[in-house]
Amino acid sequence: MDSLSNHAAPTPLRELLRRRLLQRRAALAVILEDVLARKDRTAVLEALGLRRPGVRPEQTLCEAIKQVEQRRILLVSDFERYCRCNVCGAALDSAALEQAAWADRCAMHSAA
Repeated sequence: MDSLSNHAAPTPLRELLRRRLLQRRAALAVILEDVLARKDRTAVLEALGLRRPGVRPEQTLCEAIKQVEQRRILLVSDFERYCRCNVCGAALDSAALEQAAWADRCAMHSAA
């Protein structure tokens, strides 16, 4: 597993991660607008892994947007912590992080 946390990230990598976080936040905001306009986005929420039984979709989306924004702030303020699992502190896989810049848990804890 390749870890990003053992060294400072090069500027192009940080920029890539920042762009991915901004794109995710924008996509979630559009879905939230649709949900608030009473459009059914159940399938989209399921595809994104954001559908939670018993929780209103707008609440789930607001929490997801907040989590993405927290990750963006952490990317800028504490890259070492950004690259670690929020649960156990293990280094996050760099390839996985590049694909899902908003990930905040290692493979073991994201499955839980």
